[in-house]
Amino acid sequence: MPESPTSSKLEETISDLPLRSIPVVRIEPRKPHIEVKQKEWDGFLRICFNRMNKTLGSLFRQKNVISMLEKNYNTVQALKLAQEGSLKETDAKVDFSNFGDFDYDDQGMEVDDDGVDDDEMDVEDGGTDEVQSEFKEKVLGVLKEGDFEEKMSSKLTLQEFLYLLSLFNKAGIHFS
Repeated sequence: MPESPTSSKLEETISDLPLRSIPVVRIEPRKPHIEVKQKEWDGFLRICFNRMNKTLGSLFRQKNVISMLEKNYNTVQALKLAQEGSLKETDAKVDFSNFGDFDYDDQGMEVDDDGVDDDEMDVEDGGTDEVQSEFKEKVLGVLKEGDFEEKMSSKLTLQEFLYLLSLFNKAGIHFS
């Protein structure tokens, strides 16, 4: 196979290139190890880095984030009440003497017998928007307390993330 003038030129160019060293990166766990619940830390960072170039205030104003945090908040509060209630039940005595006096004929239910068949049920709005608005203010208040509302996640340090997570936890807001 005859040698083309371009192939010899290419070989010269390649041989003239200096040898490059390849950097090796070594990843080691932090010492001392950071004591944080991994599931909660993961949930917190997923929210913070949902959109990297948005402020934390705009990320935590999203309806789906607020509703998820409110659901977690209500679950934690219910667990605390149940735990406190179980402690009180061990100390309390139940009076069963009135259970035998139940009148099965009069159960206290009224029947609306106006002859109209109601297929639809009237449901009152429980003010869920107001409750969510109050919870939203609580979340934004935590961000304002730590002066994080106008900061971007990509600009925060590890210590700032840990501090913000601790502020949320002090307010009873959890991410798992």
